[in-house]
Amino acid sequence: MFPIERDDLHFSRCSRFQNIDWSNPTVTSASNSKSELGDVILKIDKLKKYYEVAANALFGSTGEKRLVKANETISFEAREGETLAIVGESGSGKSTFAKVLMGLETATDGQILFDGNNIEHTSVEDRDTQTVADIQMVFQNPFDTLNPSMLVGRQIIRALEILKFGSSDLERSERMLELLDLVKLPRAFSERMPRQLSGGQKQRVGIGRAFAGGARIVVADEPVSALDVSVQAAVTDLLMEIQRKKKTTLLFISHDLSIVRYLSDRVMVMYLGHVVELGTTDQVFSPPYHPYTQALLSAVPIADTSVEKKSIVLEGDIPSAMDPPVDAHFRPDAIGKSASQITCGKQDSQKISIWPTDII
Repeated sequence: MFPIERDDLHFSRCSRFQNIDWSNPTVTSASNSKSELGDVILKIDKLKKYYEVAANALFGSTGEKRLVKANETISFEAREGETLAIVGESGSGKSTFAKVLMGLETATDGQILFDGNNIEHTSVEDRDTQTVADIQMVFQNPFDTLNPSMLVGRQIIRALEILKFGSSDLERSERMLELLDLVKLPRAFSERMPRQLSGGQKQRVGIGRAFAGGARIVVADEPVSALDVSVQAAVTDLLMEIQRKKKTTLLFISHDLSIVRYLSDRVMVMYLGHVVELGTTDQVFSPPYHPYTQALLSAVPIADTSVEKKSIVLEGDIPSAMDPPVDAHFRPDAIGKSASQITCGKQDSQKISIWPTDII
């Protein structure tokens, strides 16, 4: 270790540190400018997803059936090249919506219009190849999304075969190498097994596989939550860079509001299957807030120690979607309680009327 002049506490092992011009200011990296938005390609209109379960499923069925309302009247539009962040605590219905959009589940009611075509009742097995290629997903856990017994390159080629890309193995192999270039991985990684890759490298392979068929909509369900903070930044910047190149619509599901503020064009806040707030990033992160949004934002850490922040704590869990609170779906006094545990008189109803569950 060599001591650095002018600083007794600074040491470096670099043999060329003396060649550094310390007076030269550091050049900042290029900013992630937003891409221009195109036409509306996805429209969700009053989407509902209910699950039918036994009323006493934990202790044996009695024959009575109840409905779990995982998604309730969700409506929004997404444009080409737009990043729409979907936030909300666990149990708010974010991943259920993603499953319905991907065709892993079918909708109970409402519409999903992709390029003007209804796909809400078409499962992924029944969708045509082009629709499957156009709507892809980047999963949360990169460690379980790759086949551990198959080479990385072969897994991408397999996706290309399913999506009917190219007419020969040579074309698909060349496309596979281009996808590795796209996600900034060495082409030699095509001959590696998943166990030889780090978590961030595996997620890059997952991103490349999602774009194998030229996806127009990518659902990213907590794509960086399982990665280290430094790797999170690299993968997030990679997603944004690819989106700008391909003009892809990105539906980014996340709990991390700092990342959401950094990359999103618009933010949709969900609570108990409902959309409680929807707007541009600046609008949602600035008052006036829906009270639930205000509680979420109060949990975001602020690096500036001179800023005093009021912490809003919502005790308990989201109420049961099978037995939601009466009169309003968001009530601080109702969190963690079922409808049968809540008494709501006229005075309470007047009190909560300023917290609508409709879009603000």
